[in-house]
Amino acid sequence: MLHAWFLSNMSVLFPNISAVVLAGGKNSRYGGKDKAFLKIEGEFFIDRILKVYKSLFDEIIIITNSADSYKDYSNYKINSDYFKDIGPLAGLHSAMKTASNKKFFAISCDSPFPNKKLIEDIINSRDNYDALIPIYNDRIEPLHAVYSTEKLELLEDHIKNSKKRSIRSFLEKINTKYYQLSEEEVSRNSFLNINSQSDFEKYLIS
Repeated sequence: MLHAWFLSNMSVLFPNISAVVLAGGKNSRYGGKDKAFLKIEGEFFIDRILKVYKSLFDEIIIITNSADSYKDYSNYKINSDYFKDIGPLAGLHSAMKTASNKKFFAISCDSPFPNKKLIEDIINSRDNYDALIPIYNDRIEPLHAVYSTEKLELLEDHIKNSKKRSIRSFLEKINTKYYQLSEEEVSRNSFLNINSQSDFEKYLIS
């Protein structure tokens, strides 16, 4: 009889890549409410993401600074930011420390329309890059991207010694590939981010 771990790895497309949901933000533009637990079409944002992740990845990680809110998600790896109050760069750092694999795909919890085919295409286009960042409509999407865990020490040094705390500032220091997406590769709302109540209301009436 095959070991359960082997069977699990056989059932996903990317057993050697970790998946990360970044849910650690303060959500100040949403009144402090955890956007992972907003609902669209009757489902929490995070459940919509995890449903797609489970068919692609074996190791799934949730990075959150509100672990008590995720007691129902104990079958996933849960970790918090080691560096506080510096934005999504801290989430990427925690993901690098937590992931068991050399690569991970990261998405923000406020992106409730993950597209399985798009994620597959992004991952399959990777080579030996430290980060693979899609570009769509002339915008980079660093929170819908692939990263290498092997740049953990460099990221820690950047956080400790640089005044720049944007993800873009770190991407400039590593071997980053920007992956241009066409209209045909992106379905409606693939990169939709719900950053505020007004964003949510605009979506609901669109």
